Amino acid sequence: MASIDYGDSMTKKTRPRFNPEFKIESAQLVLDQGYSVRGAAEAMGVGVSTLDKWVRKLKSERGGELTTGKPITEEQREIAELKRQVKDCKEFNLLKTINGIGDILAETILLETGDISRFSSPGNYASYCRCVDSASPATVKRRGWETVKMATSTWLGLSSKLPILPLDTT
Repeated sequence: MASIDYGDSMTKKTRPRFNPEFKIESAQLVLDQGYSVRGAAEAMGVGVSTLDKWVRKLKSERGGELTTGKPITEEQREIAELKRQVKDCKEFNLLKTINGIGDILAETILLETGDISRFSSPGNYASYCRCVDSASPATVKRRGWETVKMATSTWLGLSSKLPILPLDTT
């Protein structure tokens, strides 16, 4: 039985790749300068459906929405890079082992808290997280001591649920 040759592998067409700046420039023709999608596609030498996809993506990203695939605006690329850095962090995976903490909450805790060593005591961290009631009961006269007691009891309750993790910035 003879084998069928479907063509030379050296002449195989490759898909053109466009950088984000080109995609933005092309989509801006439609969004900012009033071109039709067809007219802008012809002017830029890309397919109509391709440009239509870029226009929808740029419009969504300008509105602050997360889109699928690689982001094209600079702000969305920076956000994606930060998320990649956070997910590579060992503290991120440790936080996710706590019941009730998923990807979004773990990202928020890591990015909002920053370097945990900046807190001199567990009470300061609990206060930063607003887990400590700043108002003391009216019957207590030693306000400072009561706040320390509340912070300590709150911390003891939190420490079993939330490990204090140093954020590795290297």
